[in-house]
Parts: sequence; structure tokens; C-alpha cells
Amino acid sequence: MKGKLRLTALFLVASVALLTSCGGGGDDQGALTVMGKKTDLEKSFMVSVFEQYERETGNTIKTIPIEDAEFEEEAAKRFASGKGADILMHFHNADLDRFRVEESFCYLEGEAWTSDLTDSARDYCTDKNGHLLGLPFWESSVSGCYYNKTILNSLGLKPAYTQGEFDMLCQALTDAGYTPICWPGDGCSWMPQLAMDPIFADDPSVLEKLNAGEIGYSDIPAMTDMV
Repeated sequence: MKGKLRLTALFLVASVALLTSCGGGGDDQGALTVMGKKTDLEKSFMVSVFEQYERETGNTIKTIPIEDAEFEEEAAKRFASGKGADILMHFHNADLDRFRVEESFCYLEGEAWTSDLTDSARDYCTDKNGHLLGLPFWESSVSGCYYNKTILNSLGLKPAYTQGEFDMLCQALTDAGYTPICWPGDGCSWMPQLAMDPIFADDPSVLEKLNAGEIGYSDIPAMTDMV
């Protein structure tokens, strides 16, 4: 199956990480198996990627969707029991610790395509020991916002450089009759993340305590200030 894994990795260069399993794809030996969250595997662009891969290579892809709310725990159980997949789609966050990473996944730093990775893409899929665990694809999020210069210039306002300045800018826009923030995403829940990123980037130890269950979000003053 490893020959297929490499072909797939090259084809899916498209930030979710593709982690290649060393244990194979379970019972279906005739297809390349890809395990991931149900909503991710059903996204139209992922369906298109899989279909294009099958047309280009003649290989078959079998997706193994897991309900989103059950994904981390269920996927870890399946890999632990030997019923994993050839490829695991994972966001390479702290929940990856549920898996026996060194035993379950192949290190990929020796693959020819690794020279095409940008530094940030490589860092995203590298473990704490410097091994490349997977191939990044999909998207790479960078938090931030765009300012409408036309509105700011008309009011004699300038972009903010601190949280305090941002708060005052939003208040000034409100007072002038403008809606200060436009969030064009129906049902999207990522707005808090834009404020959370710098909180943990500035003090990584806070994230370690949070992941260890030593503190909760309500124990982080910057989080309550953000909300």
C-alpha cells in the first residue's frame, strides 16, 4: 500500500494534515482508505479531489467517515485495534496525542516532495522530535482582519495596533453610525479563535495548562476580556 500512499500524498498537495499509517488500511486491501471527520470527507472539494485521483491513477479510494463529535476518540480506538486507515485526516492538534503516533504513522521526511514544502507548512506537520508526520493541505489559517480605508479616511481614523486601540476604534465607528465588524459567515464559530491565537502565542505555557486540564478558559483573564 505504501506506493499508493506516496502517489496520494503527491496528488493531494492542496491545514489539515494527511498522516500515513504504517499499519495499512484494515480489511479493505483493494482500496486506499482515508479516515476523517464525516463533514470534512463530504466537502465538495474533497469529493472532487478523491474523484480526480481515482481517474488519474486507476486506484480506488474508500472513505471512512466518523461523526464529528466522536471522531478523536473513535479514530484512536480504531487505530489501537488495528482497524485504522491508510491515511488519517487530522488537524494535528493536541488530540493527536490520543494516538500512538510513533507506532501508528510513517515518518515522511525522506519523501521527494518534502523539498516543495514551505517552512510554515513543514512546521505544521512536524512532531516535537522534528519528524515529518504528514502532508499539509486544505488551508492554512492566519488570524487577522481587513480595514476599510475609505471609511476610516472619511472619519479621520487610523488602524488599531493594540487591543485597546481596536476597542476604541470600534466604539468610534459605532458612534459614527457604522457597524464596526462585518463577519460574513452564517453559522461560523471561528470569531473567538482570532482573539485566542495571540493569547496562547504570547504565553505557550497557558495552552499547556489548558490542555492538561489544570485550568479552564474562565481562568484566563485575556479570554474573559476577549469575550
